[in-house]
Order: sequence, then structure tokens, then C-alpha cells
Amino acid sequence: MNRTCAAVVGVLALAAGSAIAATRNGDLDPSFGTDGQTLVDIGDGSGFWASMTPTADGRFLLAGTTDRGAPTGPDFIVARLNADGSIDNSFSFDGRVDIPVGPDASVDDLYGILEQSNGRIVLAGRAKSPIVADGDDMAVVRLTAAGVLDGSFGVGGKVFIDFGLGGASVNEQVLDVVQQPDGRLVVVGSTPVTDQGLDMALVRLNVDGTRDTSFGTGGRVTVRFSLDDQFLTDSANAVAIDSANRIVVAGLTAKGSSDTDFAVARLLPNGQLDGSFGGDGRVTVAFDLGDNLADGAFGLLLDADDSITVVGAATDVGYDMAIARLRPDGSLDTAFGGDGRVTVPFDLGGTHSEFAIDTLRVEGNRLLVVGIVQPSSTEALSGAVQLLPDGNLDPAFGIGGKTVIGSGFGGTQSAATTIRLVDGRAVLGGLATDETDAVGLLAMAMLVDVLFADSYEDD
Repeated sequence: MNRTCAAVVGVLALAAGSAIAATRNGDLDPSFGTDGQTLVDIGDGSGFWASMTPTADGRFLLAGTTDRGAPTGPDFIVARLNADGSIDNSFSFDGRVDIPVGPDASVDDLYGILEQSNGRIVLAGRAKSPIVADGDDMAVVRLTAAGVLDGSFGVGGKVFIDFGLGGASVNEQVLDVVQQPDGRLVVVGSTPVTDQGLDMALVRLNVDGTRDTSFGTGGRVTVRFSLDDQFLTDSANAVAIDSANRIVVAGLTAKGSSDTDFAVARLLPNGQLDGSFGGDGRVTVAFDLGDNLADGAFGLLLDADDSITVVGAATDVGYDMAIARLRPDGSLDTAFGGDGRVTVPFDLGGTHSEFAIDTLRVEGNRLLVVGIVQPSSTEALSGAVQLLPDGNLDPAFGIGGKTVIGSGFGGTQSAATTIRLVDGRAVLGGLATDETDAVGLLAMAMLVDVLFADSYEDD
């Protein structure tokens, strides 16, 4: 997740709150961290985005961008937490490690993280290219389980990817990363094209970081939706692999100066668009609720039958959380919301700006969605929504299907950007601030309704 989400990142401002007693689904789990939250100090600078993933042994990796004023500029940062939310000081001595990526004072922005089966840690984002003429490149970094650069990947643990299609090179970046079952990596984002805006950009890497030349052209693929001849802006913000090893990406596409739609593409394993999806491999979804019609997807979820749920924001009065569900052929699933689309306003006042960023399924095929809620131009909270299979709000979750969570550390921000289901609770990753307004990496544990292997629920 990303510079394309600049509208989301821009809303991160004042948020205050505290954990309440855990009595129902949607409440924070007080056994995790401090009253359900952990904040990891990342220095005096400010962060831009955060990602989180559980590890195979039950711990958590949090990652983002830190700016400590070092000569290397803003760098990637990774922290590791124990299962109870405490900082794991066995990881790089103090639980966190900074990773300078680009040369000199490169601005290194991180948006994705995953742990491989061998314990190695993959980080993805953008950084200044070692080749000056390339500007900013997609950047993929791999660390060992101990948090040091893995010399068996790329050059010294780093891979830089340039599409060389021209345009404003500063916009070339990775916004998400996924691992295929065979260990290869697929990274997605956007790349500039001279006089033609941005295209979705996908790259597949072999396990050693070299480009997989069996994918697209030299390991690279671009996807364009071309809904407007003048405003050409396509970005892939999220990626997943389906049961047939096809690659599904979700993001946004422009069809006017201030008019964007959800954009979903499905590609065959060789990188070609899958014609069985939407007729040509591409599907757009418009919510069109407000005046400027700016809709965009930031996260996606694949179900076992290869149905696709995409989450993001749709313009209304400000923005509403927006969720769309597609059948495997790309058509809207009318069993969800009546026409395949659902919007959720929080209506807390002010700008009414709410963004859905990530989602997962819990017991009963219900959908748990997290993101950012902005009650005013100077306030932001982490927001969560739970939907029943038909798209209606789940009254057993939070208050009427919704909950909001502020920073539990006296700070001015709380923003959930990632959610994962681990051991009967949902763990959210993101950013928050403390009482000094210093930005830190945030982890929160939320009680949810999960069906365990013994067929009994957790509540």
C-alpha cells in the first residue's frame, strides 16, 4: 500500500482514544501489548505507510519508513513483536532494524512485507536507483531471519527494477508483494509512461531475486485500462495468487481529471491478461456516489472459489469505505449488497472521509474490513467494519457493525493499514503517534468471532 494512496496517508492527523474492556467482537484484546496496542518507536521523523505480517512461530513483523535525520535519508524499518505484543529484543538487539536501500540520501518508502517459508523477510517499496538516470525504482529487499541483508538475493540483498518507459520516474514504485507457491515473488505497483500517465506494473522475481524471463517481457508486465484518452492513471495497489496460480491485482484507473474507478485485472501465470475474466482480463467498478466520482481500491481478498473482494474508498460527502465483490468471471456478485457493491459511512462529522485498506474473512463467512476514519481535517482514527455475507452490517460486531480506535499512547494519529487473523484474534498493523506526536509502528489485537478446528467458537 502507497503514494497512490496519498489521499489516505494525508488524512493521518489527530486521533485519541483508549482501549475499553473486551466484552464483544471488535473490542481490543487487553492481553496484547498495553491494553491491546503496541507502539514501536521509529525515530524523530515521520512515517508514511506501514505493513505487518505474522511469522511462522507466532510472532509479528511490522515494517514502514523511518526518518531519523541520518545521511541516508528516510529508510526502511522492520520491528519484530512477540505473540503477546511485546517487542522482541532478540531481533537486532532492540527489536528493530533500519535498512538504507538507495544510495546517498535516498527517500526509501516501504509498502509491503512478507515472511518466506525459510524465515527470510521480503520488503518492497521504492528507492533511488543506483543508476542516476533511472530516478526512483521499484525496490525489493530481502533480510535473513536475524534482520540483516541476505547476500544470496539480488546484489547484497537488494533488487532495483526500472521499466524505462519514460515519464516522471519518481512515481515508479512497488505497492504490494506476494509469494507464489513455488517461492517466486510477484511485486506490483505503477510505472510512468512518457506522455501517457501511469500504468499498472508487475514484476516476477526468481528466488534469488533475478527477473523471471518466462513472465511477460523480461519478467515485467504493464496493464492499462485506457478509460480516458487524456487522463491515463492506472495503479496496482494490491496483489494475490488464486487457486490456478493466476495473478489478481486491484487498484484504480482514471476516467477523467477527478474521476477514478476500482480497477481489477487477472493475469495468467505467464503474464498475459486472462480473457476469461471480464472478457479481456480487466474489470472496473464504479460507485459514483459524489460529485468528483473518485473511487479507488487499496486491498483485495480471494476466496476458495476464486471470488474476489476488493476494498477501498468511494467519494460521497468526503469518502466512504467501499467494498465490491466479484464472481470468478469478473461479474459483480449481486448476492452481496444487491448489486455487488457496499459502502459504509461512519458519519462522525467534519470531512466524512473513510478509507477501507485491508480485509479478511472470519467465522460465518463474514467480512472484516479495516482502514482509516477521519472525523475532521485534524482527526483520524483506525476504523473497522464487519459485514454479513449479504453485505449488511453485522450487529454482533462493535456498535452496529462498526468500531473506531484511537492511539492508546496519548498521540495524534491512529491508522490501520493491514489486518491478519492469528490465534483467534485479528491483529492490525499501522501507524500511530505518542504524546509528543512522534510517529511509531502500531500493532493492535482485536477480538473477533473465529471458528476453531474443534468447531467451537471463541466466545
